Amino acid sequence: MTERLTRDEQQRRWAAFRTRPGNSTCAECAARDTTWAVLDYGILICIHCAGAHRALGSHISKVRSTELDDFDESLFLWFESLGNQKNNQRWEAELPATVRRPLDNRYESPECIRRWWLRAKYDEMRFLAGTEDAGQTHATMRGWLSKQGTLLPTSKRRFFVVDPSPAGAGLLCYPD
Repeated sequence: MTERLTRDEQQRRWAAFRTRPGNSTCAECAARDTTWAVLDYGILICIHCAGAHRALGSHISKVRSTELDDFDESLFLWFESLGNQKNNQRWEAELPATVRRPLDNRYESPECIRRWWLRAKYDEMRFLAGTEDAGQTHATMRGWLSKQGTLLPTSKRRFFVVDPSPAGAGLLCYPD
């Protein structure tokens, strides 16, 4: 049976875990808010990347809050054996120079970009060393997305283009 930890002990363990190299920022976008944990990979992430991880489905990643959920001793041992830096060394070993990680600014890296990044990284395993897709450049993506207004809770359609090439502009959005 695993040992139950008090809330104070859990918060102390999370604080200590965040002092390790790479764990003070989000494993996906480098945001300073690391109050979410991905159980499958032993990493800490921000709230915006947590939403994108959850959208992948629980068969790919399970996300919990480090402030609201309870963790037992075995989960802390799992996290301490991994961490953001070790995880990214494995999952991003063959990251092509043409692919950029999401930014911590949710306006420059909206959820569609975060989802693409996470699907390529964890579901398709494109950046793992020794995989068939490793080191290949990735195609430009285009499509429609809904953007919520800043003043009114209405959505407007936007056409987006993601160009990951070094000469590309990154993310471009056009009004309907």
